Amino acid sequence: MIELTINGKKVETEKGSTILQAALGNGIKIPHLCYDKRLLPYGGCRLCIVEI
Repeated sequence: MIELTINGKKVETEKGSTILQAALGNGIKIPHLCYDKRLLPYGGCRLCIVEI
């Protein structure tokens, strides 16, 4: 498990998770249209852009 901070909230997620997976798994909603576990990340619509 790794620990990170999203919107000031410390969360834990499994190593290898995407930021979107970490957020959704910890009850933090990030708008997204194209996320589908069966597809590779593409980022074409740019709706889920986050600042790292």
